[in-house]
Amino acid sequence: MTKRVLRLLLAGLLGGAALVAVLPASPAPAVVGSSFNPGNIISDQIFYKSSAMNSAQVQAFLASKYNGCAAGYVCVRDYHVDSANRAADGLCGGYNGLPQESAADIITKVSVSCGINPQVMLVLLQKESSLITTKTPNYQTSAGAGCPDTTGCDSLYFGFFNQVWTAAHQFERYRAFPASYGYVAGRSNFILYNPNQACGGTQVYIQNQATAGLYDYTPYQPNAASLANLGGTGDSCSTYGNRNFWAFFNNWFGSTQSTGSPLFGVVPSTGDIWYYQNGITSNPGGRPYGYGVQVDTGVNVYNRMTTGDVNGDSEVDLVGTKSDGTLWYRANDTSTNQAASWADERQIGSGWNAYSTIVVGDVSGDRHADLLAVKPDGTLWYYPNNINSNPGGYPYGGGTQIGSGWQVFDRLFLADLNGDGFADILATTPAGALYEYINTGTTNLAMPYSSGTQIGSGWQPFNMIVATDVSGDGYADVLGRTPDGNLYYYPNNWNANPGHRPFTGGNYIGFGFDEFGQMF
Repeated sequence: MTKRVLRLLLAGLLGGAALVAVLPASPAPAVVGSSFNPGNIISDQIFYKSSAMNSAQVQAFLASKYNGCAAGYVCVRDYHVDSANRAADGLCGGYNGLPQESAADIITKVSVSCGINPQVMLVLLQKESSLITTKTPNYQTSAGAGCPDTTGCDSLYFGFFNQVWTAAHQFERYRAFPASYGYVAGRSNFILYNPNQACGGTQVYIQNQATAGLYDYTPYQPNAASLANLGGTGDSCSTYGNRNFWAFFNNWFGSTQSTGSPLFGVVPSTGDIWYYQNGITSNPGGRPYGYGVQVDTGVNVYNRMTTGDVNGDSEVDLVGTKSDGTLWYRANDTSTNQAASWADERQIGSGWNAYSTIVVGDVSGDRHADLLAVKPDGTLWYYPNNINSNPGGYPYGGGTQIGSGWQVFDRLFLADLNGDGFADILATTPAGALYEYINTGTTNLAMPYSSGTQIGSGWQPFNMIVATDVSGDGYADVLGRTPDGNLYYYPNNWNANPGHRPFTGGNYIGFGFDEFGQMF
């Protein structure tokens, strides 16, 4: 699905009948065009953060952008329309249609169902049709869905609900089947400046799936003339869709780039969880973590604990086992209860004392954390997350053996090493050798991992290792803690290091972390 990105309007103000390529309601230039990175328009962490705004916050935002409405029109702040039922299909979690739902409720519910940031949907509506600020709204094609460059808009997708649902669902399709579309993350792609191929283009290394999806939806990058005049038009080869998406998002919601993952530590004696905000872009010397604050307690009831986004809301959930082998899930609750970061526990399984290791991470690339488990005999088992389709909303059903011989590793981690949206395996041996097993993606979910490659040695001095995206670039970095509590940071330089060896030298970034029995 390509988009109509050039809005051809009569240039009446110029006193002629010529057509000029413009996009209505261009953003004010609060950012500068030189900061635009065509390979990373927005991070995955922000694009897929479906919990970024609730319905009341979306409504308040729409009200803040309201500046009157033309006679005979109902502007988006006050718009209500019947929504429709949509079945869950593995891409989105379905939709319960209601009569006369507000635009804010539809935007929020669709975003949660499809795992898209509501801010992304607001910006999309603005860059496609100026819907958020216009006094003369057109809801029929407001998100540009079903409007290819080469033909007129398809009436099948007309209407506000259809537009919002179709656009969000399509972004999920891009993510689930990246190889089926024209722009793929993790490699160089030739991207045109304009539908007129004579305008040319450049090779762009697309760093993440969110950016790839934006190009699949609007397949052009801004040229120098477009970036030189963010508040207006460029030249005859300029296009504005992805430029305006980036500029609107920055102006309305802040940076399109993630600040990186926070760090949590668990005190064994009390089960207290301490939270360290990531300040890598603001802390002196670029050290990611400063002072911590306690955010929860009582998790020492679990003898093992692992973390990941189980329910697809872009927040860190907890999965733990108790000594009796029961498996428990605690959803992240920071959006409604800042005093306690995780909701009440829920038992989601039993018999897990048969496994010596459990870890969660997004093996299938659907933004829901799957589970890998290792038995004492070294067999590796894969439990896909089907929280939206399993009876009772239980995430993990039956498991499948996908490997053997894993007893040689003493530590196992799931993390996205190469930035493709699929969790790879990082493992250490007792002798300190570090191995990576790259996820093959959607090509073979029954056997998702390639053979292992040793990518380092000497990791035995660390009695705790955390694999997480510290820098916020979509590539998992590594933190290592020594027994005396010193913390070291190994940035992932997958694209720069020879042979795609992600980790080379580490940097000392803090002390006093020895009180924690687990970190994530």
